[in-house]
Amino acid sequence: MSVMHSPPPQVTSLVIADQVYRDPNNNKCFVLGTYNTIYATSFPCLRQSMSLYAALTDGHGTVPIRLVLTDVDEELGTLALAEGSVERANPLANLEGVFHLTNVVLPRPGQYRLQLFACGELLRELLLHAIVLEHAPKNDPNRQKGGSGVEEWKRDDTEC
Repeated sequence: MSVMHSPPPQVTSLVIADQVYRDPNNNKCFVLGTYNTIYATSFPCLRQSMSLYAALTDGHGTVPIRLVLTDVDEELGTLALAEGSVERANPLANLEGVFHLTNVVLPRPGQYRLQLFACGELLRELLLHAIVLEHAPKNDPNRQKGGSGVEEWKRDDTEC
């Protein structure tokens, strides 16, 4: 006799940010300071905090959720972990979750993966780039706009 498993939830949004704030009056989430690159003057680099906003839909019952940070080749194993479970009473409702990682050490420059799992299945992953910053970026008044008319910019995230 086979055991039926309900399908895992679907990810509708996954964002790395400096902070995610949930307003207690209306329960809305505010995602502040999004990024996918960390600039550091040296490595290893300590990030005192990282937040990840996730929006999920579908899924049924109690769903175990796990967020894993690892290097791109998974040679270093798990560098940071957050896990828990959510109760899905209405599978059509959108569920917003916030993960807070503290004292995260990125041992070397390169690419890292933030992986979101539910029911043991990988739902989505984001690449996180760690780059050595030799000189702080400066605002260039002569900077040209790209061909589409959109100004190019890079985030100066030099917490490390």
